[in-house]
Amino acid sequence: MSANEPGGMTSQVLPAALEQKHEFVSNVLKLAGGTTLAQALTVLAAPFLARLYAPSAFGIMAVFVSIASIVGLVACLRYDLAILLPKHDKEAANLLAISLGATIGIASLSACLILLTHAPIVRLLNAPDLEPYLWLVPLTVCVQGWFLALSAWNTRTKHFGRLSIAQLSQSVTMNGTQLALGVLGETGAGGLIGGSTLGYAMVTAVLGAQIGRDDGSLILRSVTMQRVREGILRYRKFPLLEMWGALLNGVAQQLSVLLLSVFFSSTIVGYFALGNRLLGIPSALLGNAVAQVFFQRASELRSYNGSLTGAVEGIFRQLVNVSLFPAMLLALIGRDLVVLVFGPQWAEAGVYLQILSVWAFFQFIFSPISTLFVVIERQDLALVVHGSLFFSRLFVLLLGGLGGDARMTISLYAITGACVYGALVIWNLRLSGSSVRYAVGVIGQNLIYCLPAMIVLALAKWWFKPSAIILIGAVFLVLGGYLVFLAYSDSTVRHLLTSLFDRAADVLTRSKSQ
Repeated sequence: MSANEPGGMTSQVLPAALEQKHEFVSNVLKLAGGTTLAQALTVLAAPFLARLYAPSAFGIMAVFVSIASIVGLVACLRYDLAILLPKHDKEAANLLAISLGATIGIASLSACLILLTHAPIVRLLNAPDLEPYLWLVPLTVCVQGWFLALSAWNTRTKHFGRLSIAQLSQSVTMNGTQLALGVLGETGAGGLIGGSTLGYAMVTAVLGAQIGRDDGSLILRSVTMQRVREGILRYRKFPLLEMWGALLNGVAQQLSVLLLSVFFSSTIVGYFALGNRLLGIPSALLGNAVAQVFFQRASELRSYNGSLTGAVEGIFRQLVNVSLFPAMLLALIGRDLVVLVFGPQWAEAGVYLQILSVWAFFQFIFSPISTLFVVIERQDLALVVHGSLFFSRLFVLLLGGLGGDARMTISLYAITGACVYGALVIWNLRLSGSSVRYAVGVIGQNLIYCLPAMIVLALAKWWFKPSAIILIGAVFLVLGGYLVFLAYSDSTVRHLLTSLFDRAADVLTRSKSQ
């Protein structure tokens, strides 16, 4: 009997299950295990890609991905988020069907718009090299939308290991294709865009095949036109409110790439894209997994009238513990690290990495917690959040762009983003019943641990001026010591660190047997 069917899990059994000490971390690890391998492949491939492709090629790919991501985010009309909310799988299966069907419609609409407006788009974005690849946007939108819907079903059924295998397949396909095309001489943006599109298609195909094999019969038996109509009406807040908030958020997230392209050059966009991609590795490695598992757990608590305070405070503390010190270290050595790994032609990307490190810290914390708005069905609040992010970014990017200074533009973007995300984190804590005092206490405690090491490293860098290899080696030794201390003092983090690579090995073994 499914946990979502009547009698499958009573209100007495649920709290006991939720109290299991490592249930949350174990589910995160099922997702993060495959992501660990996927990100490891991405990190290993990145230095080779940076030497095969020029910064301008990365810039064109970043603009392409920005356009496809904005549309792909709302391709399901946000009905994908509703898949986790019903108590019964039959209702959820119909929401899955709604999401898949909506994606086809949005992808078709985007194809028509690109056919009619491709020339103005290219002129507006100051990216003539983008035009040959715009026809791939509808395909990318379709596979992204399907992936969102299938991933939501996968999270509902708690088959987190399936997603790990799919993510690993995506990384192998994307990085392998990009490297192969680069070696064969396709060193323009086409090699990067082609690999990215194939990667999205692969992750969607693998996850779809796994769900079809395990849950296909249940889904097919459950979907009817009557239930589809009921689902569209019951969860109409998602397209009417949540979709517009998500669209604003998607545009806000991609606004930096789009406006940097408008005001500067594809080379500047390439520098920013590399720095942003490196900063996104922690979120891809751990943050997205935490967000999905937190969403599933919070949805259960909400369904059975449980308190969300402990869950939100716990995830906040863990995210701060694992991200504050690394963010501070990146602010210190970002340029040295990028030059050492990617070559001196990417030095400006390292400067951007340093500037954006504080912004990345607050964004990393907010992203998983932000699903609370959906859990409590307050899409109106989410719309306010997305609007705040959009207009604050639009203002500072226009201000910096009109000033004609790329570094100033990115600095304004980072400072404003850190302030806005910090305020939003506090808001989410208060919505869950927590307080500002708790957040300040957690961050203050971490600063007490981190500041002495940061002061010593900063003085050593500016006083002795060591080589990049020595400086980075010292930083990694200090970071390793911090992780050991964190693992010793926090049992949850210790369980996470000791199990992560075991889970990755398990995913690799299972992926070979698929």
